[in-house]
Amino acid sequence: MQITEVLLIVAIALLVVLNLLDKSKENVRTEKTSLVRVYYETIALLWFPVVFLVIHLYFTATPLESIGISWNYHWQIMTGLGLLSLLIVYFIYDLKLLVNDQDKQQKLAEQMASFAWFMPKTKPQMLIFTLGLSVSAGICEELIFRGYILNALSQHLGVILSVILSSALFGLCHFYQGVFHVFRTFIIGIVFCLIYLGCETIIIPIILHIVLDVYGGISSYIVRDFVKETS
Repeated sequence: MQITEVLLIVAIALLVVLNLLDKSKENVRTEKTSLVRVYYETIALLWFPVVFLVIHLYFTATPLESIGISWNYHWQIMTGLGLLSLLIVYFIYDLKLLVNDQDKQQKLAEQMASFAWFMPKTKPQMLIFTLGLSVSAGICEELIFRGYILNALSQHLGVILSVILSSALFGLCHFYQGVFHVFRTFIIGIVFCLIYLGCETIIIPIILHIVLDVYGGISSYIVRDFVKETS
């Protein structure tokens, strides 16, 4: 194993451990730190292992295709791109409906209560969440958990177990958002793995991940006046 890969594994381990030990929820609620600072710290933490991934790929002359960065026009990718486009159109339509439907806002706010502390409540927070955090999460988490970890584990454990383990690590990295969100993110991780394996490119999952996070951020901002946080 190359030293660059060892450093990469250590960086990923730190990402998981720091998220497990994270006290952002408590600090935001007690106003020891600002939500914007939490966003910036999360962005920096996400990019940390990606830097080591890039270093590893460069010094070992490993092709980008090894982590799923590839593109062609075969039917799997084009189908994925078509479905993704339809999903984006639906989200835009749904957000327009949400703006004018207070009953729907109330119901959505109730669903978001457990992780409302992390969601944007002001325009500056929304901009950082959507343009900074969502984009960073989409790129970094897909490259690390699907592009690198899934592919690396698949060489030794087989696809099914690799999907489960990589998705479990993905879920643990969201522990700071609450236990329920860990399980929810684990399931989402499995879906992302299947999409990646089906499309044979990491680009579709990256775009989908960004779109979902942006949709969530904008939705939470719209319903901000109805949100009542829970512990």
